[in-house]
This record gives sequence, C-alpha cells and structure tokens, in this order.
Amino acid sequence: MSSPLPIEAAKESPHRSILVRFAQDCSGATAIEYALVGGLIAVAVTPAIRTAMTKLWNTILTGVSAQ
Repeated sequence: MSSPLPIEAAKESPHRSILVRFAQDCSGATAIEYALVGGLIAVAVTPAIRTAMTKLWNTILTGVSAQ
C-alpha cells in the first residue's frame, strides 16, 4: 500500500526545523524575558513621569505668566 503523501512532504520542512531550533534555544527565551521586563518597567514608570512633567509644566507656566 502506498502512502497518500509524497516523499518530499514526509521530510522535515525548513520552517519546522527553524521552529524546533528556536524552541530549544534558551537565549531566545532570555531575550523575550528581558523585553517583557523592560515593557513592564516602561508601563509602570510612564504615569510617574507624566505626573512629574505636568507639575513641571504648570510651574513654568505660572512663572512665565507672573512676569
């Protein structure tokens, strides 16, 4: 009985081998972890910076309008 798939299809595709290598590579996971940590820090710091900049801008406007 013959296989319904051609012989070429039974071989491992280049995309699959790339995915397997990527899944086994720990440096990819480390890079993703650093990116997630950096993103979380940016999300946490943004409101604080925005508040500080608003206060600074209001101080500058008050000083300029007083002159």
